[in-house]
Amino acid sequence: MFKRSVLAIVVGLALAGCGQGASPSTSGSSGTAATEVKIGLEAPMTDFAAADGESARTGAQLAIDYVNTEAPLPGINLSLVVEDDQAKADQGPTVAQRLMSQGVAGVVGGSYSGPLRAAAPVYQQGGTPMVVAYAVHPDITKAGDLIYRIWPVADVEGAAVAKYAAEELGLKSVAVLNLDNDFGTSLAAGFTTAFKATGGTVPVAKTGAVGDKDYRAALTEIRAANPDGLFVAAYYTEGAQIAQQAADLGLNVKIIGAGMDSPQFLKLAGAAANGMVYLSTFNPVGEGGLVKWFVERYRAARDLEPDSNSAASFDSVLVLADAIRRAGTSDPAALSKAIKETDLEGVTGHLTFDGNREVQTTVYFHEVNDGAIKTVGEVEIGG
Repeated sequence: MFKRSVLAIVVGLALAGCGQGASPSTSGSSGTAATEVKIGLEAPMTDFAAADGESARTGAQLAIDYVNTEAPLPGINLSLVVEDDQAKADQGPTVAQRLMSQGVAGVVGGSYSGPLRAAAPVYQQGGTPMVVAYAVHPDITKAGDLIYRIWPVADVEGAAVAKYAAEELGLKSVAVLNLDNDFGTSLAAGFTTAFKATGGTVPVAKTGAVGDKDYRAALTEIRAANPDGLFVAAYYTEGAQIAQQAADLGLNVKIIGAGMDSPQFLKLAGAAANGMVYLSTFNPVGEGGLVKWFVERYRAARDLEPDSNSAASFDSVLVLADAIRRAGTSDPAALSKAIKETDLEGVTGHLTFDGNREVQTTVYFHEVNDGAIKTVGEVEIGG
């Protein structure tokens, strides 16, 4: 099935011609003329979030390679244009302008909520569709009808964690510890509202800034509240520190994380991650041929296991390519309409969008056991 889908993508891209985001180039050993269609990637390639940016870049490039090689046709070539926003909000609009100036047909938002929240109105005003890979803040897609997201929005993701905590883990009292930024506060709010709706309580809620290294005061207060569990909305560096310090303080509760699906988290947290559960949009042991293709090539490219950020970036490219195929053009209005009608099998699962351009798919819960990852649950989103 997946080869037939990619064949349709490539055929459609050939029909797209040299509209916006396309230019003549050469491709293949014969040197025959080809149509180049540029896909942009906004990601944090330097600074504190560089590991997530590299994950996004690898996933997006693998999707480009997949479309270009699995069903090769003369006259078509996708290429990836990468710009670094350093995961900083003030860099989002600048990066958006740089990508659009290079004539990209569409953009993969492979960065965090802060920069993409700032960049989304620029893409909207510039007439360039963006598919957000993993940023969660609700305001990003509210920028306009050219902005889509293939990761659950914060309130939906938070509700998925609450559902799993209440129904699968049987937790009645869960403390919250989150980063005090767009990502962390929106996720904490989504979880808190949904968990209380199940009849659960949130006895204490604490925050920390990106870059903080000491969470002992917050964790000590959480331990004193004696909850059943702890929900942590943090990136891999802060998440690893929280896991280690919770273990040092003897905080013996079930920890559920969001934002930590990264090999770096497991490396930094070490044994302190044992028993922890974290949310992901990617199940690497899926049986589909596309998942196998992606996992094998990601391992070969980086000597690492793929994470949900890389998988979501891969699928974001597929969404854009599939939309160009069905639209027969890269005109923004036609492309946006085609993205809205997405009905596609990706590596993260079956992808469709609701009326607010938010994804309908499945999220997974992975548990860490002595460094090994086991999928222990899943929750359907939308549908």
